[in-house]
Amino acid sequence: PAAPGQTARGIPLLRVGIGADERGRPRPRRSVTVRGSGAWRAADPKTGRTLAACAAQAAWTVARVPPRRIGRRGRRRWTRARLELRGPDGQRRAVPGDAVDLVPDDPARGALQLEDDPDREGPLGAGRTLRGTIEVSLVRRRTFLRLVDVVDLEDYVEGVVGAEMPASAPLEALKVQALIARTHALYL
Repeated sequence: PAAPGQTARGIPLLRVGIGADERGRPRPRRSVTVRGSGAWRAADPKTGRTLAACAAQAAWTVARVPPRRIGRRGRRRWTRARLELRGPDGQRRAVPGDAVDLVPDDPARGALQLEDDPDREGPLGAGRTLRGTIEVSLVRRRTFLRLVDVVDLEDYVEGVVGAEMPASAPLEALKVQALIARTHALYL
């Protein structure tokens, strides 16, 4: 069995914040729509129970449901804000806690795409493709969502080198970039 924070092959797992401001705080977000390149699932992070099994290319939304008043006059109280999964055919599923994990069925080949990424506008605003598990949780007194990509070190390095260096760069330059990305991820 793998140690906590490592894959079965012993590769370290990294937690990378998605959509953070310059101070590293999550940007205000009340929902996120996700589509998988392959089959994927939404799971309860505490129990691992599958909340929704999602087909390839099916877009599901994780949304914050605001608090509401319930009860009769004089005995009114507020419910807590909570998370809800909304499927492509209008189905809705309540999330039992404050967080949900979005997990590709085949982590080696599967990827998840954020359909409504506020960090990317214009023609590239269709979204960002991410490998690994995406953790979605309520933060700031249950008013906003925080997104974290839990990805293994090798997939992270591959993504960084691909984003920061052209494929036509000399092989030695690509190797140095990979070394710097790996060192930065592990030690800085």
